[in-house]
Amino acid sequence: MALAATKRLEAPALWAVPLGYAGLIIVCEYFFIKHAFPRLRAPAPAAVSGAQFAAMYIAMALPLATFAAATFADAGKLTKANVNAALARYRFDGIIFPEGRPECRTCRLPRPARSKHCSTCNACILCADHHCLWLNNCVGQGNYRWFIAFLVSNLAMLWYGLGLIVGIFRAERLVQQLAQEKQATVAAAATGSWAGLGRWPDLLLGRNGDDGLRVLFCLALLCATMSILVAAFLAQHARYLYLGVTTNESAKWEDVQYALDDGELFRYADPAPATDGGDTSTATSSSDAGRVLHTPQIVVQVTEAGTFNRRLTPAEAAAVRTQNLRLVPVHSVAEIDNIYDQGFLANVRQRLFAAPV
Repeated sequence: MALAATKRLEAPALWAVPLGYAGLIIVCEYFFIKHAFPRLRAPAPAAVSGAQFAAMYIAMALPLATFAAATFADAGKLTKANVNAALARYRFDGIIFPEGRPECRTCRLPRPARSKHCSTCNACILCADHHCLWLNNCVGQGNYRWFIAFLVSNLAMLWYGLGLIVGIFRAERLVQQLAQEKQATVAAAATGSWAGLGRWPDLLLGRNGDDGLRVLFCLALLCATMSILVAAFLAQHARYLYLGVTTNESAKWEDVQYALDDGELFRYADPAPATDGGDTSTATSSSDAGRVLHTPQIVVQVTEAGTFNRRLTPAEAAAVRTQNLRLVPVHSVAEIDNIYDQGFLANVRQRLFAAPV
């Protein structure tokens, strides 16, 4: 009861960041329209075509549209209606998502591979990536496409806006230089273009009495700074798509790497080839590195107590027994397989364009 009341109190606060983002975008676009548009219309020196004006309106609208879509779309909540379909779609890999995962203690539902319970959203999310503070929503199977579109549209708007503002300043400086040359002698003009009204600092800081240029300079700084952050975040997700992992799974694979480095990771492999004397005990684990992997793989980790981190499922135990598999140490990540990595294009199709469960 107390927990439910706490969540109700926290709910309005969780919207502070998304509303702050939307407000910032709207305010910045207002100032851009107010101070940049008059300088981009003919006969201004930095005038652009009607098609570019249409592109500007689209560039300003798309971040808000994709933001709303990613925020209010279903991230892929696990329900009683879709749990069986989800279990069929997302296979267990025997490594970061072993078979026999206990049901979610909160949702009271079986947990498919690649799913994760979000305490903020109070739901299990299919193909969960992360909970996004900017959206006040999880990013998962249902809205990952909108999340990527949100990043791409923001980056396009920031780069396009920055380019337009740079063009305005270049045109304004040219106008100032031409006005200065009309008032100066040839000798004075030869001393350099950094003198008088044509100086860059005067233009950027609005020292020539043009407050609009000062506002545009602040917007340019904001565009340049934010574009670096958005580009870095987008590049990170492009890398995740290339590797066939989610943000949540990348952390799990880091744990696998730590266990591997500590010599705690083992897998069940085919029987060792017999030697000339028929003795298999002298075969080394290096002979397993290039073997065909079992699907699902059977990988276990030795804990500090000297026991395995999990019990084998009945199907895994039967495979070990009937196929005479043996336990060997894992020496490299190349010896285990990320079954969710189907190649970059297939990963993109699966994450961005897969039909809902």
